[in-house]
Amino acid sequence: MVNYLDVYATLNVIKSNAKGDKLSGAKFKLTKDAVGAAQEEDKGTKTTDVSGEIRFENLTAGNYTLKEEMPPTGYKVNNTAYKIKIVRNGDEFTTELVGSYEGKAKYEDDKLTVINLPVEKTVTPGGGGGGDNPKPPSNQDKEEPKPAPNKKEEPNKPNKSEKPDKPADKGDKEKPAGGGDKDKPSKKEEPSPKEDAPSPKEDVPSVPTYPLNNTPDPNLPGSPREIDVVYRDGTPIGRFIKEDREDGKKVYVLKRNGTPLSTFKFTKVLELPKTGGVDNIYYYLLGAGLALASGMTMGVMSRRRYVVRKRTNNK
Repeated sequence: MVNYLDVYATLNVIKSNAKGDKLSGAKFKLTKDAVGAAQEEDKGTKTTDVSGEIRFENLTAGNYTLKEEMPPTGYKVNNTAYKIKIVRNGDEFTTELVGSYEGKAKYEDDKLTVINLPVEKTVTPGGGGGGDNPKPPSNQDKEEPKPAPNKKEEPNKPNKSEKPDKPADKGDKEKPAGGGDKDKPSKKEEPSPKEDAPSPKEDVPSVPTYPLNNTPDPNLPGSPREIDVVYRDGTPIGRFIKEDREDGKKVYVLKRNGTPLSTFKFTKVLELPKTGGVDNIYYYLLGAGLALASGMTMGVMSRRRYVVRKRTNNK
């Protein structure tokens, strides 16, 4: 069993818009507020990745201020300074957002979500002309009904020629009969799109699982972003995600609390010696043979002593 003690807190920040879409390219700066003789301490500046997330680590108890240095492309600058308080209770940390930031930020599920509004588009004079475009189609709609009655008057005149139209109607009835037969097979071909429906289920990505002593290098191209790690006996450790360090290298950290994967690798795990297996059968056979040989030797020796004592008594 591995015991890990958290000595630092971690602040997870997510950048999103009002719809909840994650935004990349937002730069945040975190500072620890000055208290007494202690001066203000810079905790670093980080930029959100494709998933819209950043993580500030190695934080101790105290008051912090989070500011947005640069907004995502296409969004307004957010000049709000967010006050954060971290309290340590024994071996655990509690993080809370100090103040009311309705519509701008919220702290839920150990994550601080900062919301940005998109840049408003200015309406140019040309746009006003575009607004007048709907009017011409309305005039066209009014002009179109005028020729309609002319078309209706023309068929009213040849009402006397209804008799020659009757055989034409009979021919027309025969044609749709054949046409209806042709339409029937076309309806049977409709199930083809249904067969393609299960394809989205096959695209669901899966997280690979690795043993603790054989995990991939996060700095290699093509390495997975998330992995599940287990001990040698199959006991799960947890899910690890790829994270960028300040020196530019990447490491796998535990998703729930940010513990590095290397911590588990360098921690010694006490295990009971394993018994059984094909190799151990030979040791068992050798032990049984030695026990049998010693038993036979002791039997022969005791028999000889009995014979000697019997001969001595007869004399």
